[in-house]
Amino acid sequence: MEKQAYSLFARYYDEYMAHVDYDSWVNFVLQRYRRSHKHNPERVLELACGTGNIASRLVQRGLVVDATDISAAMLQIARTKPFAANYHQADMLEPSGISEYDIILLLFDSLNYLKHPEDIPKLLTNVSNSLKPGGMFIFDISTIRNCQENFDGFVNIEDNEQGYVIHESEFDREKLLQSNHITFFIPEGNLYQRYDEHHIQKIYTVANIIEYIKEAGLKLLGVYRLAGENSHKVFPKDYAIADDVYERLFFVVENDNA
Repeated sequence: MEKQAYSLFARYYDEYMAHVDYDSWVNFVLQRYRRSHKHNPERVLELACGTGNIASRLVQRGLVVDATDISAAMLQIARTKPFAANYHQADMLEPSGISEYDIILLLFDSLNYLKHPEDIPKLLTNVSNSLKPGGMFIFDISTIRNCQENFDGFVNIEDNEQGYVIHESEFDREKLLQSNHITFFIPEGNLYQRYDEHHIQKIYTVANIIEYIKEAGLKLLGVYRLAGENSHKVFPKDYAIADDVYERLFFVVENDNA
C-alpha cells in the first residue's frame, strides 16, 4: 500500500534523526544573524519544519516562530512537544503572506525535495517577499558527495515495537536524483501490513544554487560546512570543488532590498 511521503515515516523520524546535533544548528543560525545585525532576531519562519526539533528550540530561546510542513503527520508530532511554535500545514512553495521575518529557515536538505529547478526561483521570490530588509534566509543542501558516499546502494533495516522499517536508496549521478524507498511492516492483529513510501531528491550543485540566488536579487553572505559547534566557510575559496568534498552545505543569504 503506497503512502504519502512522511505519513508513516513521521513516527520514526525523531529516532532516525537522533544523530543530529540540533543545538549546534540553532547556534549556527543565531550566530550568523547576530554577527550581521549585532542583536538577536525576533521572528522566524521555518519551512518544512518536520517534527519541530529546530522550531521548538528557537521558541525555547524566546523567539516568535511560525513553522510549516506539508505533512500533517509530522506536524501532529511537533505539536506534542514542549515550546511549540505556531504550526501550520503548508507547502514550502506557498507564499507566507507576511513580510516581517528576521530569519527564514529551510533545513535538513528540504530544498532537495524541489525536484523541478523552476521551483527554486519561486521559493526564493517568496522568501524575499517574506523577509524584512536585511533579513536572512538560511538553508542547507545534500551534495553529490553525500549521495555517493552514504546513499548510493544504501540498505538499512530497523525493528522495534512499532514494526520493521527497510530503507533503500540509490543515486543516479547522470540525472542527479537520489531515490529513497521506505518499506514498513506494521503489526495489525496477528499479521503485518506492508506500506511503502517513496521519496525523490534532486541534487543541485553549489554553482547552480549560487546562480539562482543572484538571479533572485538576494545577497549571498556565505556557504558553510558545519562540524559540531565549528563552521568552515567554503565560499568563495573552494566552492568550485565543494560538491565532491563536503556532504552537507549551509547557505546564508540576505534580503538586500532596502
